Amino acid sequence: MPRRAATMKRNANKHRAVTRSMTKATKAKRQAAAAKARATLRNMRAASHLPVTRAAASAKKAAKAAAKRLSAVFE
Repeated sequence: MPRRAATMKRNANKHRAVTRSMTKATKAKRQAAAAKARATLRNMRAASHLPVTRAAASAKKAAKAAAKRLSAVFE
């Protein structure tokens, strides 16, 4: 194995170790965000079927705000 290939392999392994340890920490965050996103979508879908009342409008607004927060999480 040429020297360059060995170096590349070593660097790849280092990178993998870093990303793996990182994913463990972020996995819970990601799952929480996903659960929130699902709930938001469910709420939006429900709100779209409601008659246009003040309550429905506020529910829609809340859903939109939650969606905005979520997109900020994924930036």
